[in-house]
Amino acid sequence: WTDSTLRDKSNGLFYWRYNPVAPDPIADKNNATDGDTLIAWALLRAQKQWQDKRYATASDAITASLLKYTVVTFAGRQVMLPGVKGFNRNDHLNLNPSYFIFPAWRAFAERTHLTAWRTLQSDGQALLGQCTDITVLVRMKQYLQEMISVIICQTMVVIYMVIKNSA
Repeated sequence: WTDSTLRDKSNGLFYWRYNPVAPDPIADKNNATDGDTLIAWALLRAQKQWQDKRYATASDAITASLLKYTVVTFAGRQVMLPGVKGFNRNDHLNLNPSYFIFPAWRAFAERTHLTAWRTLQSDGQALLGQCTDITVLVRMKQYLQEMISVIICQTMVVIYMVIKNSA
């Protein structure tokens, strides 16, 4: 369902919002890189758990799209934008450091051996080291709590896909 309903066929990433009662259930055609990252990471973990290469192949496609469409270099740092559209303002970027999912990026680096993932980690950590505003840290904590719920949901989607494909 996620792949057939939420995947943006033009870039291989996933629409961030679905409202089943709206006339257009996917009114906002943008992605959210935290969700894309978590889907790719869940698929990679599913491949390790069940030794099914289809999961790794799907994960690789998503990570390649993330690198192609959402990773930019700005002010000497490589960063992942929160989405494909609306965050690169040419003279500045809108970033959400809570989208920097370092454990997933580390797993992608181990799988692909692409330096881009390690650079994202080091540059992201350097940017976080520059954050001194307490409100930024509080918002990050709140987001991380929400992200745990997202991880659980994405894991359930993967399990459903496994069960559906096994039937």
